[in-house]
Amino acid sequence: MHDEAMSDELLELASEVAFERLADAGGDPRDLQDPLRTIAIVYAAQGVIDNGGLRYLFEADWPGQPPYSLLSDAYRNIGAAREAQAIDAATALFDFADPQTDSDRRCELLAGPVGERIEALDGEFSDDIWRLLSTYAHAHARVFEDLRA
Repeated sequence: MHDEAMSDELLELASEVAFERLADAGGDPRDLQDPLRTIAIVYAAQGVIDNGGLRYLFEADWPGQPPYSLLSDAYRNIGAAREAQAIDAATALFDFADPQTDSDRRCELLAGPVGERIEALDGEFSDDIWRLLSTYAHAHARVFEDLRA
């Protein structure tokens, strides 16, 4: 599905606009409004997940260190409730508050049983994410077209 969605001109436009606005905001997605925030977050996060699973997502530090709930909220916004729940479940495996702020501790935990449990949650991700993201972009097409104009 990713290849089909990537050929979607509106999704390409939406991602370009969202990432331009994200750069203008200093890279922190909390400084964007929806639908820009949702497009930027899911597009970036899913690219990482497609390349290395949830483990890879949690190994990375994200600009501004937004809470992982921002990611799961974005997945819910596009209709990917199961995937959002998997992100929430994986986040809950970290035994400390605000895991997004401590990459060393996250990586220590990922090296053990927590990492194995998080990898098991990869199975919750369907091949529909890019289609759902494209559908979301189409539902908000006017916003992206107006911002590009």
